[in-house]
Amino acid sequence: MAQRLLRKICPYCVSNITVDDEILISLGVDLEKAKKQYSYPIALKEGKGCTRCRGTGYLGRTGIFEVMNIDRNMRQLIAEHGEVNTEVIRKKALSNGMTTLRNDAIDKMLQGITTYQEVARITDM
Repeated sequence: MAQRLLRKICPYCVSNITVDDEILISLGVDLEKAKKQYSYPIALKEGKGCTRCRGTGYLGRTGIFEVMNIDRNMRQLIAEHGEVNTEVIRKKALSNGMTTLRNDAIDKMLQGITTYQEVARITDM
């Protein structure tokens, strides 16, 4: 399990913004999936800054999480490749449905909880 805290957009000064598809792609957003789930162009949110958030546009924090389920097959894979090749283990975990920190942060961004700048800052690869 891995976890991080990221800042939430201030609910008192929140506003909608539209960003270029290139920014979303650079964050790792699956545009086709996002277009099906959200209206296009994808409207993100940001805080303009107010007295309640002290001009930052953020108020409070929320967690993002990455949890890898360890089943019998994963345990065997770790025993065989654990010290040699972590990429093999990561690919298997992703195929088993693991959500990465970045994907969890992207979901929170698309839901309007945080900004794309915060996603990039916290999940810097």
